[in-house]
Amino acid sequence: MSRLLLLGRREGAAEAALLDDGVLQDFLRAPEDGAPEPGAIHLARVARVHDALGLVFLSLEGGGTATLEAGAAPPAEGDLAIVQIAAAAHGDKPARARRSVALVGRAVVLRPGGRGTRLPRDAAGDRRLDSMAAEAAASAGEGFALALRSAARDAAPGAPAREAASLAASWRMVASRAAHLSRPALLRAEDAARRAALPLLRARPDAVVAGGRRERDALGDLGVEAVIEAPAGGLLAAHGVEEQLALATAPRVAIPGGGTLWVEETRALVAVDVDSGEGGREGLGARAARELARVLRLRDCMGAIVVDFPRENEAGRRAALRALEDGMRLDRRAVSLLGWTRGGLCEMRRGAGDGGG
Repeated sequence: MSRLLLLGRREGAAEAALLDDGVLQDFLRAPEDGAPEPGAIHLARVARVHDALGLVFLSLEGGGTATLEAGAAPPAEGDLAIVQIAAAAHGDKPARARRSVALVGRAVVLRPGGRGTRLPRDAAGDRRLDSMAAEAAASAGEGFALALRSAARDAAPGAPAREAASLAASWRMVASRAAHLSRPALLRAEDAARRAALPLLRARPDAVVAGGRRERDALGDLGVEAVIEAPAGGLLAAHGVEEQLALATAPRVAIPGGGTLWVEETRALVAVDVDSGEGGREGLGARAARELARVLRLRDCMGAIVVDFPRENEAGRRAALRALEDGMRLDRRAVSLLGWTRGGLCEMRRGAGDGGG
């Protein structure tokens, strides 16, 4: 299997696509319009604390707004607070922020105010990664918790330490600037190309292609070598990304081998029905599960998801669940498979990325 990462730019946004043997597996679009974007760090003013909702309403630079979970000790109205955008505004819902900041690189994640180091979940006892994490933590200096990401396995010698030092320096600049401000301000925003590419790099592509020098340079800053392709119609269009994305985000999605996924996104949840159509039901649950994992990534569905698979015996249910688990391994977000409800529906949740991995 050949895995390819594409990074291009179109209509004021960076776009990244991940393909396996030409089949689109994931897609991210990072606008450059100045709206509060995930990962951006702001100095925000507390406009209102709503005790009944458990939310803090924030005012951002330029008139933007965001909400923050109140927690046990919320800031007072009128206070300034450093926050990081956790989720962009969606529909009539404002952006969501958090007070715990995560500085995410390709090989490491730094959390200001914490302490200690953490390895990838599957790396316990790996002396090489232990040593790498210790070196990176020393480069960052005191005042940070450090998590090593899986990509550190492929990093050049010393690269995680250099990245940790750079992220730590950027945080110290943020904190220093915030200490001298008396009004809301954007303290740190990442380049759109970096925001689009970084989450997809965790899939460890075999090759990376950039649509121009700006995109290639952004990848170079992440320690990734890329070749440049600049076809007349745009990089992603030349690889069929736009067409595949349109098919995967339609209400009706064909399942390879026969059958249909019907996907409906409501305010409360995402409802999915698996229809065999005129085809047989043999192996339909597993095939549908694999395609569903891909479709959820491409739509970036969040929150509660319920799936009405064909009625099968226990072996068929297990096969569908295994296929879902396998399909979700590429996911850049945290996915919880909750199992089967009493009514026979498969339930899961797809949330924000955990900043690790």
